[in-house]
Amino acid sequence: MQDNDNTGILTIPSNTLLFWSEGTTVGIVDANGKVEIRKITSNLNLGDKLEISQGLSVTDQVIVTPSDSLANGMTVKILNQKQTSKME
Repeated sequence: MQDNDNTGILTIPSNTLLFWSEGTTVGIVDANGKVEIRKITSNLNLGDKLEISQGLSVTDQVIVTPSDSLANGMTVKILNQKQTSKME
């Protein structure tokens, strides 16, 4: 996730999205390696990225290319800050 030019506008890759009945969500990894599914609101679709207006902060670790089986409380291992988290 990035803050574009320190403007306060957050963007995330479009391959982080989960489309559930609750709406558009993403998987976040907390400090203990646990997944939290979080609903987000986007301002603008930029193709391969989305501008996010609600639901995330710049320090959140978003899971890239999440599995459809991703669930709250699941334990994951972060392989690399630039890579997808691995589910265990």
